[in-house]
Amino acid sequence: MVTILDVNDNIPQLNSSQYGAVLREDTPVDSIIVGIAASDADMSFNGEIVFSLSSDFDSTFTISEHSGLIALSYPLDFEREHNYTFFVVATDNGDPPLSNSSEVTVIVTDLNDNPPLFASDTYTTSVPENAILGTSVFQIPATDADSTSNAELRFSVLSGNLASAFQLDERSGLISLQDHLDREVTAGYTLSLRVVDQGTPQFTAQAELLVQVADVNDHIPEFSSNVYHVSVPEQSGMGTLVGVVAATDADTGVNADLVYSIIAGDPDGIFSIDPLAGEVIISRGLDFESVPSHSLTVLVSDRGQPQSHSSTAVLSVSVLDDNEHPPSYPMSHYIVDVPDNTPPGARVGSFPTNDSDTYQRSSLRYSLGNHGNASFFSVDPYTGDLYTLSLLPSGGEELFISLVVSDGLFTVSVGVTVAVFPLSSSLPVFQPPSFIFSINEDTSLGEVVGSLTTTGDDVIFSLANESSVDFPFEVSSNGEINLIGRVDYETAPTWLFSVRAVSTLNSSLVSHAVVALEIDDANDNPPTFASGSYSLIISELTPVSSLLLTLTAHDLDPPGVNSEVEFSITGGNEGGKFDVDPLTGELIVAGLLDYEEQQRFVLNVSLVDENDHAPQFTAPHYQAAVSSGVGEGTPVLTLTAEDPDSGTNSDLSFFLTHLDLPLSFAVNHSTGVVSTGPGFRGDVDSYVLLAAVSDRGSPQPQSDTATIYIMVVPDNNFAPQFSSPGGYAVSIPETLPFGGLGDPGEIFIIDPSTGLISLVGGLDYNSVSLFQLGVDAEDGGTPPRNSFVTVNISVADVNNHAPLFPTSHYTISIYENTTAGSSIANITATDPDTVSISYLLSLNSFAGEIPLFSLDSETGVLSTNSSVDREVAGIRHLLVSAIDSGYPIRLSNSVPVTVIIVDLNDTPPQFDQSEYVFSLLRYLAPGVDFARVTATDSDLIGQPLEYDITGDTSGGIIGVNSTSGVMFARGRVPEEALGTYELTVLSPERFLCVRHYCRDPQLSLCLPSETCLPPNTACDGQCPPGTSLCPTTHLCHVTSLSESCDGTNVTCLIGQILAEGTDSTRECRSLSTLPQTALDCSNEQLYCTSTDECVNITSPPACPYCPTPLTLCPDTRECVPSPEHCCGSGGFFCDALNQCLALSEICQLPNVPPVVFTPLIHLPNPDPQSGDGHVISELLSNRDKQHGQ
Repeated sequence: MVTILDVNDNIPQLNSSQYGAVLREDTPVDSIIVGIAASDADMSFNGEIVFSLSSDFDSTFTISEHSGLIALSYPLDFEREHNYTFFVVATDNGDPPLSNSSEVTVIVTDLNDNPPLFASDTYTTSVPENAILGTSVFQIPATDADSTSNAELRFSVLSGNLASAFQLDERSGLISLQDHLDREVTAGYTLSLRVVDQGTPQFTAQAELLVQVADVNDHIPEFSSNVYHVSVPEQSGMGTLVGVVAATDADTGVNADLVYSIIAGDPDGIFSIDPLAGEVIISRGLDFESVPSHSLTVLVSDRGQPQSHSSTAVLSVSVLDDNEHPPSYPMSHYIVDVPDNTPPGARVGSFPTNDSDTYQRSSLRYSLGNHGNASFFSVDPYTGDLYTLSLLPSGGEELFISLVVSDGLFTVSVGVTVAVFPLSSSLPVFQPPSFIFSINEDTSLGEVVGSLTTTGDDVIFSLANESSVDFPFEVSSNGEINLIGRVDYETAPTWLFSVRAVSTLNSSLVSHAVVALEIDDANDNPPTFASGSYSLIISELTPVSSLLLTLTAHDLDPPGVNSEVEFSITGGNEGGKFDVDPLTGELIVAGLLDYEEQQRFVLNVSLVDENDHAPQFTAPHYQAAVSSGVGEGTPVLTLTAEDPDSGTNSDLSFFLTHLDLPLSFAVNHSTGVVSTGPGFRGDVDSYVLLAAVSDRGSPQPQSDTATIYIMVVPDNNFAPQFSSPGGYAVSIPETLPFGGLGDPGEIFIIDPSTGLISLVGGLDYNSVSLFQLGVDAEDGGTPPRNSFVTVNISVADVNNHAPLFPTSHYTISIYENTTAGSSIANITATDPDTVSISYLLSLNSFAGEIPLFSLDSETGVLSTNSSVDREVAGIRHLLVSAIDSGYPIRLSNSVPVTVIIVDLNDTPPQFDQSEYVFSLLRYLAPGVDFARVTATDSDLIGQPLEYDITGDTSGGIIGVNSTSGVMFARGRVPEEALGTYELTVLSPERFLCVRHYCRDPQLSLCLPSETCLPPNTACDGQCPPGTSLCPTTHLCHVTSLSESCDGTNVTCLIGQILAEGTDSTRECRSLSTLPQTALDCSNEQLYCTSTDECVNITSPPACPYCPTPLTLCPDTRECVPSPEHCCGSGGFFCDALNQCLALSEICQLPNVPPVVFTPLIHLPNPDPQSGDGHVISELLSNRDKQHGQ
């Protein structure tokens, strides 16, 4: 025998050249991931194999050297390593050892084991408030160490996005601007950010983003007022605070730093302003007499970048006059003619003074000097009027006195010569005693400006005391006053001088008069702007109508038409971007500005007007009456005139150019008010005056005239008297007819002549029941006198409104089981009149019938008198009347009421016969009809009737169609079955879909009591026959299965399903538990559980319950005659063989060709969330088809 020794000449063979495994990254350590198998053809130790992993691989995996099982030795992390590739080595124990290797690939699958991370809990960013929509605001930095969908992030803003200012891209995390920002409204936003990954389960993270709205210079500085008014004493020194102009800017930072400056109205530099505080102080002395007021234009600008904004305001400074000028007399000497018989106390004359210090004029005091003939006279210390103190010397003497006036600081005097003439002499008398003339300051030299007249013709006129070389007038011997020098209104607006008239027959007969020559201003001074140019920097965002600057111009002409200026833009206003107020000089923005379109405007502003219209009096004649006893200065009438021109060309002045008696009346040149003058006499019957009106136009003023007739009437001393001074009271009905014309809204008018009060508007007691009229009676006297009285008019209520129902027809629905005495409606009416309402019910019953309803006559509550049965009457038509208690006529109204009695299934079906007798032929073929039974149901909402057979003594050879009542043979009648059979045919009712349901989906609906019960509670407190209540589970169980009362083997009743879970939580739930969608059916609808929908109350579908005596198979949900027919989901019941068959078997009657019966229709396993499956009517119709087969 030869023994062959093994040599290690075979290398180990692995069963695969490549191995692989796919691991979840949460695979537990020590898990076996793959098994390696190898073989070696050698024997003994040469064939023993040891497994190992390649030496260059890490320690994530280990291998059993004997079994070849590779296990996980270190936790996996997809985020650290997605896959592993290494070699497994199989080595034998030979000498030398031989080995072989295979590649192993392990793929790690990602799990959502890392939440998304924000780099910080709080982020801060900023966005300018003028950023355009769509601007990127912030990129949310979030990461997730997972991959694939586990690392897909979705971003959202949980809160803080006020007014949806920002939009977030949920995928990229980019936040952009969605709405316009306004830092002044919202300075910042705090957004609560949330990121969620798309893995399972999902992880989230939250952070906060603070978005600061960066200010942009988008607001213009605004003054608290467009115009400031201040007053300052004339003697205020330099540095005196005049006022503060304050502005605010809604921006912040440098955009709200304000700088103030005076840009106009201060050409002489009298004022200065603190550029930061806006305080205006005096820099140079004030002079009220030169400039009584100043209008300063103050500019405020912010320091905003890149563009500054500015606005202007006007500071109006009124200078308060100081007593720095002495009073003065307009003439250097006065001459007054007085007859020698003038009694003591007679007024000699008036000598007015001037004082440039306006506030001192009321404090002037007059007195007589100590020299001369002062003993003959006295002076009124307040007016300066001169009076005689004693009898004057005989005619022919001249008395000299000195008048003194003082303002408290300064004192001046003037000489007065009183020429006493004998009354009996033929002294020439000036007519009038004084003269007033007026000329324009631009009148040509040599022009005659006035003429003097006296009572005698043989006189020579001359100046009495003016001889200065600059005196601009001369008086010719014939009394003409000529202009010989230049006059200037601005220098001397009035000239007063005395003239003399000497009789040519007797030179000692001399009389004197005063001439007042008023200089009318001519527009001889052009207006000038306070500044030759203005410079403004404004934002292109300046709103339209914003005030930019108030232009000021000065005219050396005095205040009036000649110094009024009218502004207009005459050049540089491209596109009409600006406008100027012609009167105030306010320059405003008139159009939208665009810096890119035009950066600079140079505007030319000028003044224009032409006097092309003459003024016109509003009437050619004026009439007025004045009481004889009124004093000087009493207003009589007002002259009015119109001039279509504008500016100075429409500035009007009024004059009285001719008077019957000198100084009897005077007119205010500006207002046109004519009043009594010092020469007015009450003993004159009437006056005729000539009035003139003139404009101040250029180049030539224009005028118009009118005549004034003034009647003098006796004094009006008594007021009118009412016959009932305490008032009047009257009552009228609200239906009193009205007529006549009155203003809209007026109810009463009064005849101004008769005092008759008339009704011109409709009355309504319910709106106003009392009118209190105030009546004033005024006479036509001067001054007018009046009396007042109250008239109370009471409105008597009249029944003029019928009761009114809120609707024209009532429709009421009630169930037919409504009990007697139930309130079913409240039918009420309203009446605007103050009356009570009673109610009456009619059409309430048929002939001989007890009224079904009753109506409360006071409240209008409609109630049932007896129980209601729809089968007796389904609809009742009533008539409800409302009758008021008015007097003398009671008014009424009626409304129809329809009561619909809703049917309930309260009447069982009835056969048309109590007993049927039919004959059945023995040879009748199966399925052939041989008779029919008929039943009816008076209920309106009853389902179609079903027919079934109970108590069958025929052995089941006779059947009935469940829907038609047709009787048929189930099979041929066997000979041994001949005879007489009794069958009980039933027509049971089906269940109805009811209105009641459980709002709480956890509750079950108990039928037929229609109550909602917790799960597993016995319906109506007891279990159906054949079942018992389990005290531990509160479930009804089949008595034979009472051993399952512990809940381990629960059997549910028909209409219930078993909720799956642990044995301790398994419970039966009613199929009638309604979903939340069943909460909103209307009053005319019912909720049907089978279709999960609202249906009309008159035709509800059948419900998914088996009618008696059918039985529901719990496992197949089919209705069958008895429990023996429940064949399970894999079979069907064969009537011919009276047994269950498999679906593949044939149900065959004897001597009948085989017929394959289809199984009964199966209701699907009930799902509480989706409804109750097919309806019974569908199931029965298919059963009928099977019977037909």
